[in-house]
Amino acid sequence: MDQTDVIILIIFLICITYVVYRAIDWLDDQTKYEFDKKAFDADLETKELNGTPFKDILDVKFGFKPDGRYQFDVDDKDENSKQPKEFEVTIVNKSNNISIRIDWDNCTLTNYKQEARRVIRLSPSGTMADVPQEQVFTTVAPKLNLKEKITAEDCFTFNKDTKIFDLTKPILMISQLKKDTEDRKFRDKKLQKRLQDEYETFMLFKAPLQLSLVIAIQMDDMRTKKIEEDREFLTCHVKITRVRWLDQLPWSPK
Repeated sequence: MDQTDVIILIIFLICITYVVYRAIDWLDDQTKYEFDKKAFDADLETKELNGTPFKDILDVKFGFKPDGRYQFDVDDKDENSKQPKEFEVTIVNKSNNISIRIDWDNCTLTNYKQEARRVIRLSPSGTMADVPQEQVFTTVAPKLNLKEKITAEDCFTFNKDTKIFDLTKPILMISQLKKDTEDRKFRDKKLQKRLQDEYETFMLFKAPLQLSLVIAIQMDDMRTKKIEEDREFLTCHVKITRVRWLDQLPWSPK
């Protein structure tokens, strides 16, 4: 191989490297939402109603995109975010003789600060005339399922033109999380340090962010004809992971 061949090879490798770099840079940043079903099932193992384990009474399922992936940009305004603004939750009544009532006004969905936010059950239109309105219970009869789309109360913005509340903000505001980590006027420095650590490990693919949906339920046992006045709280953890670029390739398993 003479000197000219070496120069051509170097130029070729530089071009290939540049093309690969541009291809990787072209890929969108993505997150993946996953329901921590294992932790939820473990929690059900610790609960029972009149001798019947909760795992034999009910189940919960989440509906995100088929692959659970959503594009994100940490510098996007929340209104422009492609992160989910809502998600689907299914309550499955597996029992033969126990009805389950969902107390929507006592359900909560945390934000990235792990602050509780009121859950709002969405109308088919995705808009609300009055977000703070009281929400009625929903009953899930034995052997039936309930499927609802839900969001958090602070994901709505009042539209001055239409006089209704539009669903505009994502359930996880990654851009706002970034702003809070950089805000020198952030009052709670201990909380800010935790947010900085969580944001850094998320961006470095080391650990997921997490939201928690707490579902408040009451159950009526038809065997004893006894109505359980006390609420049970089911905690569902959702992990949000930043997707590596290799996992975004078409042949990579979802």
